[in-house]
Amino acid sequence: MIQINETTKEWVSDSPYIHTFDGLDSVHCQMEEDALTNAMIKNGYKPVKKTADDLPNGKRLVRLDYEKNSFDTEEK
Repeated sequence: MIQINETTKEWVSDSPYIHTFDGLDSVHCQMEEDALTNAMIKNGYKPVKKTADDLPNGKRLVRLDYEKNSFDTEEK
């Protein structure tokens, strides 16, 4: 599951609890769907399902499911 920020650079929505997430800025890494899928393919997986749900504030949750390629017998 990755969060896509369609209209904003902020990855945490404004709320009374926003400062609870302040410490996470140092470890947060924005995931890109194409980069993740390419890395999974490179490591012997194939995409099998994708769903997306729009959220408030221009955000979207994207579920990406992968499964191991049956022809890939090499141990990773």
